[in-house]
Amino acid sequence: MRPRALVPVLVPVLVLGADCAALPSPGVDLELSRREREVADLVAQGLTNREIAQRLSVSERTAEYHVEQIRNKLGFHSRREIAAWVDTSVKQKPAASESGGFWHPPTRYARAGKINIAFQIFGTGPIDLVVVPGWVSHLEHMWREPTYRAYIERLGRFARLILFDKRGTGLSDRVPVGSVDDRLDDIRAVLDALGVTKAAIYGISEGGPLALLFAARYSERTSALVVYGSFARMCVADDYPIGVATAAWQERTEFTERNWPVVDVDRWAPSMSGNAQFREWLAEVRRYGASPGAARELMEVIGAVDVRSSLAAITAPTLVMHRLDDATVPVEMGRLIAQHVPGACWVELPGADHLPWTGDVTRLVAEIENFLAQAPARS
Repeated sequence: MRPRALVPVLVPVLVLGADCAALPSPGVDLELSRREREVADLVAQGLTNREIAQRLSVSERTAEYHVEQIRNKLGFHSRREIAAWVDTSVKQKPAASESGGFWHPPTRYARAGKINIAFQIFGTGPIDLVVVPGWVSHLEHMWREPTYRAYIERLGRFARLILFDKRGTGLSDRVPVGSVDDRLDDIRAVLDALGVTKAAIYGISEGGPLALLFAARYSERTSALVVYGSFARMCVADDYPIGVATAAWQERTEFTERNWPVVDVDRWAPSMSGNAQFREWLAEVRRYGASPGAARELMEVIGAVDVRSSLAAITAPTLVMHRLDDATVPVEMGRLIAQHVPGACWVELPGADHLPWTGDVTRLVAEIENFLAQAPARS
């Protein structure tokens, strides 16, 4: 059943301000006192306020006060969210000194035919959410950036995230990246490795066409679909005047291979343009995540992709989001997706950052949480 609170898109519709709790911004101190951490652990064990009071030899009113303080500090609305936070942010993480200054979930592998697909699991929420990454990713090195880490931790409060590197990139086998059709099997392989029959799919940027095609072809395995900053086709066509000129895309492809890794922070994340550490991290992710040849092949795949004919076949509840001033993927491309996926909800977000973990991350994550709260839970 489609979410009743979401507005079907028949023509471009602007949907702003989902009724979701504001989540802490990157860099906000989420440290709890020693007593609050004790209470949070007991909440995660499923104890009631009365049982917590008995365990800690305090009054039930005091226990209730501590739970309320924890919820206020972390911006949560329920005890379940506190329990999920304990599991993802406390129990799973070793001390920084034990992990070289940063932590990431264990990397595992799934078999897609003869190809090994690297994946990670993070979060304990009731919804399985497969995150289909954008252009280039590297599962482990991504966690070094505080804005990315905070973004993933927020998503992990209400979902069990399934993160993976597409074939030919990151920690997956360095084989040809293949077409969008070839890479559908990457998602299926990871779901099968986890025994997941149905999940929500979240496609980001270049991962969007892959997510859209998966939802169209495997409707029985797609509980919901979220697409951010993406496109159904990149290059211009007679019936697609909003596309990039083919010659211009070819020039960009040549430039990318010759100058790899291209670090265009001003276009991808203008809010971070003055952050030298972020710029260095992005260069490392791209260099570790793909070779110059793989980067070129990815650009060629993007230039050839066209999943518009599959949009009408998508039956899962669908949320399409785009930042209004995105200079990497024009907002018109996102609007077209929303117009052609039956019943899709279209959300225009302010800002120019293309990366979902920079800019107004609180608003973006709140939209996803509100949408998925109405989708089926894990099967």
